[in-house]
Amino acid sequence: MPQYGYSTNNDDSLPVIQDCSNYQLIGLTSNVKEEIKYAMNYTPLQTYVCQKNNWTPDTFQLTDWSSFARYFKSIPMAKRIKVSKLIHDWQNTGAQKERFARSHNRKEPWNEDEYQAISQCPMQCGESEIPPHYLYCKNNLKPDETTRCIRSIERWMKKSGTHKPLIPILIKAMTNWLANGKLTIKWKFAHDEDHEGITQALTEQQQIGWHHFFKGRISKTWTEIQQREYSRQSQHRIDTNDVPLPKHYSSNWWAANLIKQVVFMSLNLRQIRNDALHSDKVMNEYNTQHRSLLTQVVTWYDRMHEFENEDSKYLHRPYLERITDPNHSLQAWCISIERIHTMNAHIREITNARDIRSSFT
Repeated sequence: MPQYGYSTNNDDSLPVIQDCSNYQLIGLTSNVKEEIKYAMNYTPLQTYVCQKNNWTPDTFQLTDWSSFARYFKSIPMAKRIKVSKLIHDWQNTGAQKERFARSHNRKEPWNEDEYQAISQCPMQCGESEIPPHYLYCKNNLKPDETTRCIRSIERWMKKSGTHKPLIPILIKAMTNWLANGKLTIKWKFAHDEDHEGITQALTEQQQIGWHHFFKGRISKTWTEIQQREYSRQSQHRIDTNDVPLPKHYSSNWWAANLIKQVVFMSLNLRQIRNDALHSDKVMNEYNTQHRSLLTQVVTWYDRMHEFENEDSKYLHRPYLERITDPNHSLQAWCISIERIHTMNAHIREITNARDIRSSFT
């Protein structure tokens, strides 16, 4: 039972909190009666998640909640609401519409065909739209966008010093699941010093569910493998008198940012589904400009190889993060990157492809 500190007064119905009491780590600083009523009746989050996903408590403990919390705290409130809807399957889907329709008391009940019609995928693939369906729908209106998202995650992993065997495994797993809605790979990979760890991580992720991977619910073993990799890299740099790893490089940082990339991809693919559903409503001025700017962003990221090393700071943000910016930010970036590209072309032209910028610095 929670312990409350209180002072003597005439109202003995509830104690008066002198400073701040805690009930299951929840600070109570205002409406004490309401907080206690809530605490007496609420369902603990772990119980809710396990019941909703048919998990055992052991499966719940396999998930890297610490890294997810770090990611979640790093995003603004508006984005947290979207992510919460994603991870708990609270997004509006055809299957949800069907459940609501069946629970509604109608004077004239619908026939079965009418219920089936409202449950259909808005991208017209003919299947019922359950929560993760938009991720692997065969009628994805922008399949190139899925490929681009995967490439962006792969580039980020390489840039962040990810354990090399992990990169092709995670990329292959995500690509395969997005194509089929399930993992159909029989794994064959070279034995290395983390072979057992990788095997364990794949087993645990299968137990958690690969569709949960796209919600940011990753196995803790992925994080542990990366911690060992950073430790190896750090020791190697010490032994070779090389510059140390960046201070922020840690397994928790790596996992939180992997979660960020994957969740951004899920939200991006969700938006493609929404555009298909609301195609008659999305062509307002802002969305029209946004589409035009995204086309430019895609072009510049596809042409990254045309820029000089000195320009990498303008392209260091992963594509999946860049496209979440508002229009004014995207427009400013597109203008800047175009000017840089034009300047580079002009310099190469007048110097016969020799970069002379270092001569002026």
